[in-house]
Amino acid sequence: MVDTTKYVSEFIRADEIKEGDKALIIGEATYETGQFGEQLVAPVDYKKDQRKLNINRTNCDTLNKKWGSDSNKWVGGVIELSTYDVKIRKETKKAIEITPIGKAKMQSKLQEEVFVKEEDYS
Repeated sequence: MVDTTKYVSEFIRADEIKEGDKALIIGEATYETGQFGEQLVAPVDYKKDQRKLNINRTNCDTLNKKWGSDSNKWVGGVIELSTYDVKIRKETKKAIEITPIGKAKMQSKLQEEVFVKEEDYS
């Protein structure tokens, strides 16, 4: 028997976030074409796994205010994750909200390969 509850998606989903969870941005954001067209995506270290985080317009504005519009400057940024309800086509769904906290000490010049334990940046 295979335990499918341990399946980890490439993208962080709103339903897996616990209030106060933190993530570390480990690389420059890029645009990717997905199910809903072109989306801004940032690679993050989340719960000791390298994952992707969709950056919506509101979260992009938040990051731009904190670290500037060059997503390269977001690298090393620690963000707190939370969720909120949003209505989409008469259906209420959870969306991810981010709050920038500060910058973590990077342990390598190869930032996209750096994995920092949560206690290192909490």
